[in-house]
Amino acid sequence: MQLPTDSLTIGHVEESGVILHLVIHAPYGPIVIKQMCGRGRYNELSMLNIQTIQKCCAKFDSRIHSIVLGKSTLPIEKSLMDFIWNKMRINDNRSTNNTYGFDSFDRENRESMCPPGWKRIGIKVANNDAAFDSKWGSWHVAYHGTQGPYAPFILTSGLRVSNQQYFIPGNHQAICLSPSIEYAAHPRYTRLWRTVPNDGEKCRYYQLVFQCRVNPAAVGDPKPETLLQDIHKTTRIDKDFRNEELEWIIQANTATEEHIRDYIVCYGLMIRVIDSEPNDLSILNWWKHTNCDEY
Repeated sequence: MQLPTDSLTIGHVEESGVILHLVIHAPYGPIVIKQMCGRGRYNELSMLNIQTIQKCCAKFDSRIHSIVLGKSTLPIEKSLMDFIWNKMRINDNRSTNNTYGFDSFDRENRESMCPPGWKRIGIKVANNDAAFDSKWGSWHVAYHGTQGPYAPFILTSGLRVSNQQYFIPGNHQAICLSPSIEYAAHPRYTRLWRTVPNDGEKCRYYQLVFQCRVNPAAVGDPKPETLLQDIHKTTRIDKDFRNEELEWIIQANTATEEHIRDYIVCYGLMIRVIDSEPNDLSILNWWKHTNCDEY
């Protein structure tokens, strides 16, 4: 790539195969991005560079499984994101009982957009607030768990239907959402990423959940939770919702295609960072009473 040798340093190396973390110093970052994942006139060059790296690894009887550029492992197009609605939940120091949501410009905004403990990244679905409200303003807010690598595909093609739900007769397909982000974030629905700490660092966990708007006509009657063990059915999962209303089943026969587009819109990526073992957090204590042995 014709980079000076002092433009690269090895951040750290993880075992399990070998995960090599390289730090690319300014101003060479954009150059590497173009040369590794370029489009248009950079496409042929990027393919040649990847082949060169593969040949280097072949000398050590190794092969490349994947290359991740940047700190984020989600290759989501910038055009799909709406950064004006990026938010995080913070407490007002004047009153610890009040929590407010702020957008990226620190303006107080729709407080219901970001539940406590989560950061919100906006997804671009409309050109402005008026356009959003005219189409989806009256729709219900719900959440859908995801395995992180699928996020870009969901944004570009919609939520995929599933037939693995308890309340679906026969082999009918459906999508399961929840009005509770805590329910949607259970490991059955949402992957937990665990960082491998360096010396002296704490282990952290990360979660990713989609925030959606759902057409009320498609919701039907809410269904009870299906995660708690029988002897723990009285355990409260979310203080804001009854256990009897935590699953919304959107059947595929309400749409004309495999992807349910006319009834569900994903308009936010919700991210949570957990700085301790998840089961040690009071808000996640209910996980112990489910059939989730590991995460």
